Amino acid sequence: MKISPEHYFYLKDGQVIKDLEDLLFALETMSDDVFSHHVNAERNDFANWIKDVIKNKDLAREIVWLKDKASIIDMIKKSMKHEKEQEDLLLRKVLDKTNIIARIEEIISKEQEIELREAKIQEIEESIEKKIDSRKAGEIRFSVKAFVSGVLSGMLLGIIAALLFAFFFDVV
Repeated sequence: MKISPEHYFYLKDGQVIKDLEDLLFALETMSDDVFSHHVNAERNDFANWIKDVIKNKDLAREIVWLKDKASIIDMIKKSMKHEKEQEDLLLRKVLDKTNIIARIEEIISKEQEIELREAKIQEIEESIEKKIDSRKAGEIRFSVKAFVSGVLSGMLLGIIAALLFAFFFDVV
C-alpha cells in the first residue's frame, strides 16, 4: 500500500515510517524513550496510525492495548504473515481460474475444429449422394448418408470422450 508523505509517521527521534515494514524495523531498533513517547498509558500512536492510515482496523484493535515493544512486534509480524498468506491464496485462485478458462477456450477451439470437419464431411456426403443419384444406381440400396453419419457419430463420441478424459484426469 502506497502512503502519501503527508500520512507518514514521524517518530520522536525524527525517523520516518512509511509502511508496516518500516514500523516493524523501527520498533525492533528504537530506544525505550522513543517507544514510551508513542506508546504509554494514555495513548498508542502506532495503533492509531495503523487504523487511520494503513486502514488495518483488525491489527490496530490487536495492538491498541499492548504496551511493550515485543508484543507489538509479534502482532505486526503475525498480521503481515496473514496478509501474505491471503495474497498468495488469492493469487492461486486467480491462476486456477486462468487455467480453467484456458482449458475451456481450448475445448471450444477443438469443438470449432470438429464443426468445420463435420461441415466438410457433409459437403463430401452431399457430393457422393449427387453422384449416386445422377447414375441412378438402382441396385445400390446402401445408404451413404447412414454410413457417413455412423462413422461421424462414432468419431465425434470418441473425440468427446477423449476431451472429457483429458479434462478430468489432467492428461493434456
